[in-house]
Order: sequence, then structure tokens, then C-alpha cells
Amino acid sequence: MIATSFALLLAVGSLAAPIYADSQSGASQWVNVDAPSVNYSGNVPVVNATFVNNSTSPINATAYATIHNSLGQTVGIESVAMVGLLPGSNATLAFPVAGTSLDAYLVDIFVTSSSGVAISAEVNCTVAA
Repeated sequence: MIATSFALLLAVGSLAAPIYADSQSGASQWVNVDAPSVNYSGNVPVVNATFVNNSTSPINATAYATIHNSLGQTVGIESVAMVGLLPGSNATLAFPVAGTSLDAYLVDIFVTSSSGVAISAEVNCTVAA
């Protein structure tokens, strides 16, 4: 049931792209700095993504990573909470892709405000088998 709820949330979020626009500047409140990268902690792939707070005030936010197998099925959801990231500050987020089998995975990452509103565009990367 949770995966279904998140899939619905993702579909709504991707259709409502202007919802993350900052009314003061028209820019995304959280902007991805570089393409996400994959490192390893032992045998576990870890996806790293760096975002900058592009708003004019500190923001409490949660970043989500949805992990999809080669069939497009959601097989995992990870989240990282951030509290009071100052304007212009960067946060590098690490999402482990644990418990996965020998398959290629697509990891989609996006950030929401504490009230659940999307405040970033979605970025993604592939974790090879």
C-alpha cells in the first residue's frame, strides 16, 4: 500500500512541476548541483546527490529516493530529513541501494518541504548490476 501511495504522489508531483517554483524568484527552491553519483560502502551501492537551497530562507525538507528495478517496479524508498538548511547552502544526500539483487536499478531523487510540497525537480541515476 505504501508503494502505491508513493507512486501516486510521484505521478502527481511530476505533473505539477510549477508547484516547486519560488514565488520570489521563479526558480526551484532546491536545485541539484551535480549529476548524482554512485559510490560503494562495502558491497552496497550508495547514490549521492547534492542540492543547494536556492530560496531566501532556511528550509526544513525531506529528500526521497525511489528505487526501481529493470522492470520499472518500485523496490525501495529511502528518505533523508534536513532541518534548517540555510539559503545558498549545499547538502549532499546519501541513499543506500541495499538488499537489491543482480539487476540494474534506476534511482529517482526529489525533495519536498516539511508540508509535503515538491520543492525540487526530480533527478535520477542508474546503478549498474
